[in-house]
Amino acid sequence: CTLEALIRADCLLSNEELISICALVADYVLMIYGNLKRITRQFPLLYALKYMTDNRSFNASLRGLQVMGTGANELAPSLYLFTDTQRYLFNCCENTMKFCIEHKLRLPKLKNVFVTQLCWEKTGGHCGFLMTQRDIGVNGTVLHGPPGTEDFVTTCKRMLGRERVDCLASTESIYKDENITIQGIEVTAESVLDKLPSGGTDEPLAKRLRILKQSNYVMAYLCTFADVPGKFNPSQAKGLGLKPGPLYAQLKNGKIVVAPSGKEIHPSDVLGPPVEGPRFLILDCPSVSYLQSLTTNSVFSACGCVSLVVHITPWEVLNTQRYCEFASSFGPDCHHLLLHGSVCPPEISFRDAFKIQYPLNVLDPNTHHLPSLSKAPSLVLEAPFDTAVVGKCLMKFDFSNKTMGWKNDSVLPALTPEEIKRPLRGLVTANNQSVIEYIKEVKEKMVQSLEKPLLTTENTVNDCCSEQVISDGDDIKITFLGTGSAVSTKYRNVTGILLQFPSGEGMLLDCGEGSVSQIYRCFGHRKAEEVIMNLKCAFISHMHADHHTGLCRVITLREKLLSKHFNETEHLTVIGPEKLQIWLASYSSCEKLRFNFVDSAFLTEGNPADKLYPALTSLGLSHCLTVPVVHMVQSYGVCLSHHSGHKIVYSGDARPSVELAEAGKNASLLIHEATFENSLKADAVIKKHSTTEEALEVGEQMNAKFVILTHFSQRYPKITTDQVELTCHGRNTAVAFDCMSVRLGDLKKLPRQLPFIRDIFTAIDVVS
Repeated sequence: CTLEALIRADCLLSNEELISICALVADYVLMIYGNLKRITRQFPLLYALKYMTDNRSFNASLRGLQVMGTGANELAPSLYLFTDTQRYLFNCCENTMKFCIEHKLRLPKLKNVFVTQLCWEKTGGHCGFLMTQRDIGVNGTVLHGPPGTEDFVTTCKRMLGRERVDCLASTESIYKDENITIQGIEVTAESVLDKLPSGGTDEPLAKRLRILKQSNYVMAYLCTFADVPGKFNPSQAKGLGLKPGPLYAQLKNGKIVVAPSGKEIHPSDVLGPPVEGPRFLILDCPSVSYLQSLTTNSVFSACGCVSLVVHITPWEVLNTQRYCEFASSFGPDCHHLLLHGSVCPPEISFRDAFKIQYPLNVLDPNTHHLPSLSKAPSLVLEAPFDTAVVGKCLMKFDFSNKTMGWKNDSVLPALTPEEIKRPLRGLVTANNQSVIEYIKEVKEKMVQSLEKPLLTTENTVNDCCSEQVISDGDDIKITFLGTGSAVSTKYRNVTGILLQFPSGEGMLLDCGEGSVSQIYRCFGHRKAEEVIMNLKCAFISHMHADHHTGLCRVITLREKLLSKHFNETEHLTVIGPEKLQIWLASYSSCEKLRFNFVDSAFLTEGNPADKLYPALTSLGLSHCLTVPVVHMVQSYGVCLSHHSGHKIVYSGDARPSVELAEAGKNASLLIHEATFENSLKADAVIKKHSTTEEALEVGEQMNAKFVILTHFSQRYPKITTDQVELTCHGRNTAVAFDCMSVRLGDLKKLPRQLPFIRDIFTAIDVVS
């Protein structure tokens, strides 16, 4: 009914967009009903549209390449290629699915992913991509990449469960379908490893050498679009005895048809000469050690006319004479696109979150931070890069013959204070008041309220400085990198918590996908690098993907930054279940990871930190106690005791736990999951999570001085009525939001802000 109304209305969609929408729905209905006759009877319009899409002519105008990640915009360099019938992805980094959802890039037609380098920076979003594809019913995804891709896919299946994913690995040099031919070209680094023996019969040595050699491979891709069919000549078709109709469409699509006279009609009989399809190159040259292999490869010199070359190349390589000469060899008419964090201007890609973050920042800018951008790199580019385009998020290159070139209509505007307000601009409340002005008005009311004592339900004065609230002490700082569950959405990233201790060093409590980009978002580029280098430990509560798929990126980036700035590395200490160690060891067959591992089961007796690793001692921790909790196999909460006397307890994902309450007795802070609202307790029991009320009851049993709720179902992007009601009656409780950062000594202000946060979000919901 919606589609019929859409077609009959004077809608703004083009015919092509309308047909594509209808075709998608028709395919979905066909998948559900399975019976074509039933669809014909119940959905005649859909069947007609399905027939139209199956017999429509080749559309060469829908050929384009769109920038997703630049390396400076919360995604590693990555590209989205679209054609008439298929979509393709080049590199699948962390945050890829979140990006596709926010910016409405279509996923059902995406089955082929090509990676330029087998490292977590370029592949870290593949597990999330597979889960999303499975959920929308897309099977048979193929990951194309350099040697070792099979090992990576095996690792993904091991983590997600082999029965839950349908993914193949391919290291074939040629991929071809009806739209495009993609040739993979191996590029290797000059290395002493190439001169080493294979390891012979020494299997452990042979495996280590194989891993080291695989890490030296990158893939370049030469992409050639299919030839555009020649122009259809209806007069010739008519002369051959054909009438306008379906046979015309089949001939346009390159199919042989039979005329009413019985004669076979070939497409060449009615079509003009085809137009050669355009080509483009994607080059990944991580360092100067790859230049020899790249610049001497005969494929590049023989590839002919190239319309576009994408350079996933750092500044120190771009600036070399040898690379400039190589790029110049593609001719003066070739377009060049530069994609790398050292070249591209910093950007914030995820802007819908400002609908939540901007009001919170107005209420309390010291707790709820807005992202800050560092200055764009100031570079002087030599020919041919003096006319090159520096990558920006969502910019497109159109490969259609008539309009070939850049289309910047989708590029995100500069991040100004006004742009941050954009999701709320133009919205008014029920009283016809600007939402932005209403937020400022609520801020004034909150400031006035905080100057008065808070009355509890017993009408006793509670100035939030009673003995039940911790006093200002050590500046242990808690930053919530992600507060959602399962998958990242526009408003909440998956779980991640950063603890920063007075020594300046830090610890992660869980590390979901996108945790690194959230650190950059919270702290800005320069400060974020310091935060990552100062990480000493990461605690992973259990093996669900939303709690640990950001860890590999943390380990590798931290090591890279330490090597760059200090020419030395100190391994990150990882505390987690035994299965995590097995998974990390499995992934190490693709990319070498260096870390010190402590099994959570070893810490269930509360071993003193100084008997474990110096990393925990340097954080000022005297004890680290893990507590088994009810969720999945090998799930743990953790109690961290600081030498100052403060105790911080984190539940991980769990049903209410008496053991955790006992272990965390008199804690300064309990961070507890509250996945479901109280009315969904049955769901919480089935899925082994906690409701809001259950989480607060654990805090009462623990006699915790303060409770922060986190890990909310993604159905709650803001706050629920339960959370406000249960935290507005003298309880020292707060609700976590992404990029919320607070010291232990400042926790007391959070509960009194909640009613005002509720008022603002209620107004936004009314007008949204």
